[in-house]
Amino acid sequence: MARNVIFSLWSGPLPTISELHFRSTLHHMGPDTEYHLYLDTSPGYEGIVTEEFAWLEQDPRVQITRISVIDYLRSHGISLPDNPRHVLSTAFVRRWLRRWFLLVLRVQKLVNRVVPGNSSLSLLPHGVHDDPAFGITAGHGFSPWRQEEDLSYRADIFRALAPEFFPDANVLWLDLDIAVLEDLSWLEDREPLVYRWGTYPFGNNAVIYLPADRPDARQGLVGAMNTLGAARPWTLFSDTVCKDINMTILPVDEFDPPFTEGHELYEDYAGLLAPSASSPALAESLRSSLKMLHWHNSWRVVPPSDSAFGHILGHYRSVAGASTSD
Repeated sequence: MARNVIFSLWSGPLPTISELHFRSTLHHMGPDTEYHLYLDTSPGYEGIVTEEFAWLEQDPRVQITRISVIDYLRSHGISLPDNPRHVLSTAFVRRWLRRWFLLVLRVQKLVNRVVPGNSSLSLLPHGVHDDPAFGITAGHGFSPWRQEEDLSYRADIFRALAPEFFPDANVLWLDLDIAVLEDLSWLEDREPLVYRWGTYPFGNNAVIYLPADRPDARQGLVGAMNTLGAARPWTLFSDTVCKDINMTILPVDEFDPPFTEGHELYEDYAGLLAPSASSPALAESLRSSLKMLHWHNSWRVVPPSDSAFGHILGHYRSVAGASTSD
């Protein structure tokens, strides 16, 4: 039987709000599962286990590995410079590049009218994509976009490549803004999966499951990333790519309330983090109805104990035991 591995990556000091991720994941992951936390050592972005998370280093289920993400990506032919300095701001450069590519797309439409049957023809350079939800975006295949400055994009690439560290394991990538609210036994015998980003035609890469018996899916994911020159979820986990590699996109409703139409937290990120008289009931409702809870960043927020988030964290503190810093 294949072993089970959960892995994640962080650059900089571990944020206080991620305690819920660690406590809930360790509680629900099962005794035969390993948790691998990768901390970036790239200059200026060093991952740090702060004092409040010292208990993680004492947990035998947790393996902390320090890795230069820049060097790792370079080993795969993805070149990113160290701490680049530019005369023009990245926001300015991207704004003008978007305007240029919009003109390119207009030309492309004219070409498609003149040369029918060539709808797959693209005049956009490698790595640049026109997404129905986010418009013009670019990946590492188009260096002028300066993705090297975007830590989240480094993580997008890393999560697609790093399953190679565990070739004989069932691997689950989790962002640090994911709380696990149900025992992970539901993943047994599952095909590769992500969950849908709201109603968009792509999956959310905050949760990626790749079973050991589907190496073709891992290879297909990396192959698609290289072909597209991009690793953003709206590009790499599109309906088309997921269909090509036989990856399931699960419905959003058991993972992401702010993107679930009809949920009381729909489009309301603050409702999870703010104190309220209804917080205990909301916390219980979330714990009983979700497989996982994605709270979408808020890295600098420390939710109060009387918020729904605080009540959920309090539950996992009680069942997992207090940390050495409590």
